[in-house]
Amino acid sequence: MEERNINFIQYKENLYKNWQRNLLIIDATLALSVLIIQCLTYITLLGTNERAELKLSYILLRIVAPTALDFCSLAVAIIFCKSRKPSAETKNMMVSMCFFIICSVLSIFHNYFHILLISHSIAFFVCTVFGDTRILKRLALLSLIFYPLSVLTFWFDPDTGSKIYKTLTIICSTCFGFFSYIYSNVLVISRSRQLTYIHQSYQTQTELIEELKIEPLTRLYNRVALDGAIKRVICNQKENNTTPFLVMLDLDYFKRVNDKYGHTAGDKVLIRLSQVIKENMGGNRQAFRYGGEEFVLLFEDSMQAPVLHLVDSIRSAFENERFEFAPNLSFTLSAGIAEYKDEYNEKMWLDVADKAMYYSKEHGRNQIHVAE
Repeated sequence: MEERNINFIQYKENLYKNWQRNLLIIDATLALSVLIIQCLTYITLLGTNERAELKLSYILLRIVAPTALDFCSLAVAIIFCKSRKPSAETKNMMVSMCFFIICSVLSIFHNYFHILLISHSIAFFVCTVFGDTRILKRLALLSLIFYPLSVLTFWFDPDTGSKIYKTLTIICSTCFGFFSYIYSNVLVISRSRQLTYIHQSYQTQTELIEELKIEPLTRLYNRVALDGAIKRVICNQKENNTTPFLVMLDLDYFKRVNDKYGHTAGDKVLIRLSQVIKENMGGNRQAFRYGGEEFVLLFEDSMQAPVLHLVDSIRSAFENERFEFAPNLSFTLSAGIAEYKDEYNEKMWLDVADKAMYYSKEHGRNQIHVAE
């Protein structure tokens, strides 16, 4: 379960990274576009001599100040996204706030385009992609600061029309902002539920796939899972220069158990051996039922001495087990250990461990042999 949650967290983080990158691109494009449009607007106004007397103030208020705010917020968002320390949620928050600030700067410094008075509301819709109500609520709180500034600059700007027109514009833009927040909140909740549904579907699918890899009697992994695990371990060894070991276990005289006491008794022996293996291995992640009375253990990166000690612990513990159908008998196993070599493929590695295990059987059973 923990591993599945980790996988889903990684899936969400990768999804968030794509959205963060796309939103940063949108932020940069918007900030640059506003700068270009504002410069062209200034050049046009100069040509008509409408603002010739306000050159310096116009440049400071309409070009320098908003551009500085836009690119400063963009730089902060990029730094946060590039850093490894902040969480994915924090990065989502920063890119959303960056977009909100750029939109708010539009409404504060460029209010002579009346439609821009509602530009801060666009950020509400954009942040819904993250499915996080906390981001939306914080943007709404920020709008309580930035939107009144937009209204004030709009109201006292002599070029924005009559007081009646200004009043109606402010009322409409306020209503638009309010309903934008309400609708965005619905979208965020819907997005959050969608992510929850994806998570639950992912968990269900993973559980079904994992169940297909489990051998029903012993609850160890089966031959199909073993093939994939060996390939992964070999690939990891080549990439990271690890030292993997493979162990083949086989019950001694198991056919006699089935012939004398029946297959039900044989199943009890197999089940108990698998439990002993899991107790010593700390679970069943690297333990497999190879077939019949044969089992395989995988060690991704270890040394010979610890592997030999653990396998001997399994051998010793199982030898001391007693069963109701034969309380005076002990059952033993033989094992072969093979360290991975560069020239091995999957089949060769298994064959080497298998030969080491048969060496144990041929030399008295109830022992362990390490392949040279």
